[in-house]
Amino acid sequence: MEKKLRIAFSAVLIAALVLVLGACSKEDKVEMGISTGTLKEAAQDSITISGDDGLQQFKTTDETEYDLGGMDALNLDDVVDVEYHSSGDNKTADKVILREHVQKDLTFSGQVADVTDKSVTVTGKSLTVSFTINDETEINGELSKGDEVDLVYMGDLNEYPYASVINVSKEADKVPEKMTISGTVTEFTEKSMLVAIDSSTSYRFELDKDTSVTGVAKYVEVVDTVTITFEGDVKSTPKASNIDIVKEKSEKIEVKLVNGTIETVAKNYVTLNTGKQVYMIQTGKNTKYTGDKPAKGYKSEIQYTGTLSSGKAVAINIYCVKQTPQPTVYKVTFVDGFGKTLKAVKVEKGKAATAPANPQHTGYKFKGWDKSFNKVTKDMTVTALWEKEAKPKPTPKPQPDPEPEPEPEPTPEPEPEPTEQTETVDAVITEWTSEANPNSFKVKVDDETELVLNIEDDLDIPSGYLPAVDDKVRVTYMEKSMKLIKMELLEKGKSDEDQDKDKEEDPDKEEDKGQPEDETTPEEQPQEETTPEEQPQDETQPEEQPQEEPAPEPEPEPEPDVIISGEGIIEAGNPKTNTFTVTINGTSVTLNYDKNSKYATGYFPQQGDKVRIEYNKSQMLLNDIQLIERPVPAAEEAPAEEAAE
Repeated sequence: MEKKLRIAFSAVLIAALVLVLGACSKEDKVEMGISTGTLKEAAQDSITISGDDGLQQFKTTDETEYDLGGMDALNLDDVVDVEYHSSGDNKTADKVILREHVQKDLTFSGQVADVTDKSVTVTGKSLTVSFTINDETEINGELSKGDEVDLVYMGDLNEYPYASVINVSKEADKVPEKMTISGTVTEFTEKSMLVAIDSSTSYRFELDKDTSVTGVAKYVEVVDTVTITFEGDVKSTPKASNIDIVKEKSEKIEVKLVNGTIETVAKNYVTLNTGKQVYMIQTGKNTKYTGDKPAKGYKSEIQYTGTLSSGKAVAINIYCVKQTPQPTVYKVTFVDGFGKTLKAVKVEKGKAATAPANPQHTGYKFKGWDKSFNKVTKDMTVTALWEKEAKPKPTPKPQPDPEPEPEPEPTPEPEPEPTEQTETVDAVITEWTSEANPNSFKVKVDDETELVLNIEDDLDIPSGYLPAVDDKVRVTYMEKSMKLIKMELLEKGKSDEDQDKDKEEDPDKEEDKGQPEDETTPEEQPQEETTPEEQPQDETQPEEQPQEEPAPEPEPEPEPDVIISGEGIIEAGNPKTNTFTVTINGTSVTLNYDKNSKYATGYFPQQGDKVRIEYNKSQMLLNDIQLIERPVPAAEEAPAEEAAE
């Protein structure tokens, strides 16, 4: 009986276990699969695709793999494969594979301002952009200047985007003759202005009294953003009928311009020699390079912000032009071998020198020259070759034959010169390069000896140090060639501001100078007291006063509108009050504008402008002003705080 109970109990346990295992296996069953569709939604922990099975949502985890074929991220409407596993109704993405990437079209509409084989310039509502085109660009219509177009492009509008499709929506013959173009003012004179479309494209426009100025300001200044309305070819200096100032220049960030010759090109800076001073200008990822690649000796025009003299100027754009190489010229000297120079000529590299007429020398016959000069590649001395003429035989006489003349002893070859020695001295820089001598400079030694040293590419100089006049340095140079090998800074020279402070006089000294004059006044008083005899003469003075009455009459004073004219320099201008200050004929005056004053369209005097001016002296009113020259924006002097640094 007990055995039957045990068997029955065991059967019940086995049946229950089978039921439990069956239920568990049904719930934990895992399915694997793959679905293909277009991406419709991508969240932080899930993605949704649309395919043959409709919308499907997959859970994503940190273990989900992505194969994007080199793309940075997925875009909506991309075609993808999703490898997943599911447990019940939940699907988890194991791997997402990009099959087709959808490129969204970027479009730009506007009017064609210029067309070339490689680019098309289009002016939109407030922006002018130059697009790159090639043989693969699809152009629908006859593309010409003045057409209204819709473009499909790729890239950044500020970085010469590529136009893949150009659709001409309206041809030029249906567009008014007047055209517009937008850009930044980089130069402004009384008769013309230069507008930069981008870092390498600029157009010049003619200005006259009929050119109108509209927009956010009344006067045009460099760095203003403007839209120009004009007629004609933009490349042929068309006349601007209207200047619309869209945006005034920023007072916080002023873009300036400096010209010179590149001396050094480093990773984070360039050095520029203006002919008067060498400046270090910083470069960075936002610096643009136009023209030739910067290199030593290239002429360069650099737009920058900051202050040059402080070393904190940052280049915005560097435009370089390779200098036209000057032909290398060598000197060829022809000598007769007897100490006489026959001819000295200068010959371009690789060309032949012209020899002088065959020289003559008593007792010798000219045989030619000791070396070829058909292709000159260095300075050279060409020496004449001679053959000694035989002396005529004397009439035979009953005397012994003359003894043969001893042959001249061969001239010993000069011993090789010893290796050139170097010299190291402490000195003060008195002149640091110039346009005439860009590869040399001057220093003065303690004994007042002035040396001219030559600079070459292998010069050893401390990193970041720019030599300047008055710097005390230690220089090592070759004694004969005066080639500078090494330079060390011992003491930095005083800045211009420090020198100006040293020149200021002590105001106490001026007061002391005035004391002796005050002391002499008491001595003169007794002289007046000791001349009582002159008192009767003083009594007669009142009788003479009526004779002096005509003198103070103001009738000659009113001057009939005296007109002053001449050339001067603007000190300051205030367009809000229509006044400005100018130094003319050595005198500083402040003048007023009114509706009758004559001046160029869009022009208001700026500090530094050189002008020809005419004004009414009695009213201090401007009659006429003409701009002679507006200086190119250059580095401002460093503030006192920066100079102290």
